[in-house]
Amino acid sequence: MSIEKGIYYDLPAKEYHEDPALGSSDIKVMSSSPADFKASRGVKIKETPAMAFGTAIHSACLPGEPFEETYALCDAELGAKSGKTWKEFKSENKGKICLEYKDAKRVLDTIAAFKRNKDIQEIFSQGKAEVSAFATILDQKVKGRFDWLTPDGFIWDIKTTSKPLTNSSLERVIFDWKYHLQAVHYMAVLAENGIAPQGFGWIFVSTSGPSVHVVPRYASQELINEGYFMHKETLEMLKWCQETNEWPSGVEEGIQELSLPSYVKQRNENE
Repeated sequence: MSIEKGIYYDLPAKEYHEDPALGSSDIKVMSSSPADFKASRGVKIKETPAMAFGTAIHSACLPGEPFEETYALCDAELGAKSGKTWKEFKSENKGKICLEYKDAKRVLDTIAAFKRNKDIQEIFSQGKAEVSAFATILDQKVKGRFDWLTPDGFIWDIKTTSKPLTNSSLERVIFDWKYHLQAVHYMAVLAENGIAPQGFGWIFVSTSGPSVHVVPRYASQELINEGYFMHKETLEMLKWCQETNEWPSGVEEGIQELSLPSYVKQRNENE
């Protein structure tokens, strides 16, 4: 049974993910390959170590999340020299998600970086974490789960990345991973529930390098407009696929020539 249209401030993550409505990940897959979208529906995604670490960062840094009740952080490298094994540590913390020393230290460093950043603390001064919303757009049941929703309708999303936190690098990350499409999907679901979204932003967390860096960045109107175009186009394509039962692969057939990426060409032209 699908969850009815509305905004849910305390819906457990498990119930949200089990609902068959289209989430932002579904929309991103559909935008690239209808065939992959059809094949992926109903298939449970296996959590990767990177995904698990990202979930831990969310739980640790979002206000109001039960991090200490959910996770156990190992504060030292375990082995023969420490006198304790990893198996013993997990046994002592049964029922919790255990993080080894390297990941635990990264999480603690990230928490400290969030607390030092005055802009992020201002963002978290008002709002609610892990807000779920459900709606219907172009005859498709859709959903979104916002990392942080402010009272005035601004959505913030935490993203981990191994790329540099320069603006030019993050702009490429946003397009490569279609974060702008995800942003618009969330904004559209919120709007369908009667709340006019005031904007969308990301808090990027570095996962490479010896120290942790965090930066808040928001989407320009130009970026949002591009996302809206992609979102509408994707939902219209989905409707066409459902009506015709044709699901293109999104891969160009035949032998194709590859050239320099467009950003390299542009760089060469500017030199």
